[in-house]
Amino acid sequence: MIIDTEYIQQIKSKRARIILQHILDNGSISSQEIQNKYGYNHPPRAIRDIKDCGINIITNKIKNADGKIHAIYQLGDIQIFQINNQGRTNLN
Repeated sequence: MIIDTEYIQQIKSKRARIILQHILDNGSISSQEIQNKYGYNHPPRAIRDIKDCGINIITNKIKNADGKIHAIYQLGDIQIFQINNQGRTNLN
């Protein structure tokens, strides 16, 4: 499975589509970028939307110039994506 623009357009969550497209275009996204550039005040929730689609995301922590710790999110291993492509399921 290749994650490309066509696949992203099939994702129903607008927030997940926007963040995932940014990751594909730039290689990663920081929690600050999610807040400042896209206006999502809870970055982990935006990343959770992507994970709910079955896409593996890796989280790394970094310190910025102010000494605050921020998260950097990148796409994970494609093998895990292929195994876990169902994401969240509804219980009846």
